[in-house]
Amino acid sequence: MLFISLYALSFSLCVSPLFFLLLTHNFNFNSQVRDCLTALVKSRPLDELLPHVDFLRNNVVSLVSDVRHRKGWEQFFEHQDKEGAGSSSGALGGFLLPLFNVPKGIEPLLALYQHGLLNGTSSQRECCALGIGDLVRWTGQPCLKPFLVKMTGPLIRVVGDKFPGPVKAAILQALLLLLDKGGAAQKPFVPQLQKSFVKALSDPSSAVRVLITACFALHWTVQFCPK
Repeated sequence: MLFISLYALSFSLCVSPLFFLLLTHNFNFNSQVRDCLTALVKSRPLDELLPHVDFLRNNVVSLVSDVRHRKGWEQFFEHQDKEGAGSSSGALGGFLLPLFNVPKGIEPLLALYQHGLLNGTSSQRECCALGIGDLVRWTGQPCLKPFLVKMTGPLIRVVGDKFPGPVKAAILQALLLLLDKGGAAQKPFVPQLQKSFVKALSDPSSAVRVLITACFALHWTVQFCPK
């Protein structure tokens, strides 16, 4: 028990400095940071790390928020050409976190978030669903593509279970982000997504119903499955 407590403290102390390295625009350096995070996540059973998911996500979100108020923040945004594809020049696209945009850069956090989504408490599931949404939001399509199927399946599985409204709302938000970035790659999930979205329209939670309506979830489903 004492070992677990000491490990919990050392995990936070080890991870905190790494968050300041997430903004480095250096491929080799980011690959090493990814490997460090992977080693930390694999160092203990994931169940022991679940109490840290809120800490992890809050640090990443705070980091992104801070960057948006810095001078030179434009370097963290994807540039798009007229067709919306990534380009070295053109209009600004979405914010991209450098660490997430190296091969398998999101894998360490995704492994922990998905474990929490499937096995955590309600609050942990909500946090992990929001965390998965963060990964999707701040990762460019080339580095996100290998994880699309792996991300989508567990989200659909959990959203169909009986969980509080905030958990379902967080999951639906992540699914909508995946639909937006995943495009045609999400087509195999259309029947399941359609069923989940229709069911969510009659959910007792107003937050879930408002989210579905506001984000036009059914519009996305129809777009991918035209009649």
